[in-house]
Amino acid sequence: MHRVIFKDSSIDILDRVKKLTVHWVNRNLVLFPPDKPRDKKYSILTINDIDDGDDDLRSKAFFEIPLRYYTGPIDPDYFKQFPHLTHFVPFVIDDEYLEVIPACLKRVFFAVIRDQADNIIDAAGIQTPGVLDDLYTYDGPLGIVFQNSIPNMRVWAPTAKQVNFQLFANALSPEPELVQPMLYDKQNGVWNISGDADWVGKYFTYQVLVYCPQQGQMEVTEVTDPYSVCLSANGKRSQIIDLANAALQPEDWNTLKKPDLEAFNDIVIYETHVRDFSAADKTVPEPLRGTFMAFTIDSSDGMHHLREHAKSGLTHLHLLPVFDIASVNEDKRTWKKADGELLRSFPPNSDL
Repeated sequence: MHRVIFKDSSIDILDRVKKLTVHWVNRNLVLFPPDKPRDKKYSILTINDIDDGDDDLRSKAFFEIPLRYYTGPIDPDYFKQFPHLTHFVPFVIDDEYLEVIPACLKRVFFAVIRDQADNIIDAAGIQTPGVLDDLYTYDGPLGIVFQNSIPNMRVWAPTAKQVNFQLFANALSPEPELVQPMLYDKQNGVWNISGDADWVGKYFTYQVLVYCPQQGQMEVTEVTDPYSVCLSANGKRSQIIDLANAALQPEDWNTLKKPDLEAFNDIVIYETHVRDFSAADKTVPEPLRGTFMAFTIDSSDGMHHLREHAKSGLTHLHLLPVFDIASVNEDKRTWKKADGELLRSFPPNSDL
């Protein structure tokens, strides 16, 4: 791969690389929008020195992967995966550069077009789902996997430069009690760490060093496990639990048999909001109002209401929302009750 210096350009490189208009669809094939000129030089530039904190791309040293305009046939079956790209212009990466692609995908990289004098006349960010699936196909277990009561955490993140595992004693601990680098499998793009039995019940996050196209630079982010089975309030931390543990399962969880369904068109669905179902139901204990636990109070007005509907043919209950909503603070101490008279004093198009 050729080492080059980023030359002065009349275009705003940082602005253009944030627009991901180029598609890297497998290890050999890169597709450009059809409006690009054919008589220019195309390449992928990769920043070699990424950890010096300098975000001025014009002062960087780069490695360059040249791209060659491809005029040969492309298997039409391939575009079944990317039908929206059939009219894009194909460029190929020669085999001699294939071994450096994994390193390229972990760094700041983008596509450039040069004129015959080697001046950069255009640049763009690159979408990579195709090449990632091509290089790092993985169908094994992810998330928390228990082996003889020992938790193993696995996350598929082939573009991450580094992933640290952070363990917290509880959901509100201000600092982690353990920060440990995870092990990387370069064959499948999976980071993993094996824990101890006493980790069960504790919380964790991943600290990830990864290229962020929208910022045009490497970023350190703290995230939860995308395969979490339990989260702390507001989705701040993942919890290490084993759903196969009988202590976490409702009574008769493994023996419950759902009624047979002869045809899907026999389904009659009732939709209700988890909070609205019981928020004002005085037959539900106050601490449980507006929560999932309200559905366990068989004697409540709300449950009586559902049973009456069931007698009329109701077969299914659809609850929403059942996931975290970033704009809703789950800490009830921050909630405020609406003043009905005050709300009625505002016009219908009020922001309040």
